[in-house]
Amino acid sequence: MHHSEIWEDINTAVHRAVRDRLFELHDHDLIEQSDGLLANLPTMGGQQPTTALLLRRYHTQLHQELCADSQPRTNFELLEDELRELTRAVIVTIDADEGISVDNAVLLALILHKQGLANFCARP
Repeated sequence: MHHSEIWEDINTAVHRAVRDRLFELHDHDLIEQSDGLLANLPTMGGQQPTTALLLRRYHTQLHQELCADSQPRTNFELLEDELRELTRAVIVTIDADEGISVDNAVLLALILHKQGLANFCARP
């Protein structure tokens, strides 16, 4: 997939998530939806990935993508901008190894958003 196609997919998925007001869902509901999508991924001799497992496994890489020391790299004025950046970071760090969908990456981005990027960055 080309770089521009990936950005188009991210923009479309983020716009749809905002339009559908997924940001208003409780963390538990977002995790449940994410886990449902992850359950469709094939496993090869390993453990079925879960949202919690992926966020733990890739915490360090996500931290490097999103944070400067213990602070977010960027402050966002618009929710869509933050979700696009969070989704990009998820795809860059997780997608290559796990093969998650853009929709699943948006759900993980929404979970990070709900937990607070500043809180995420404060944890080494």
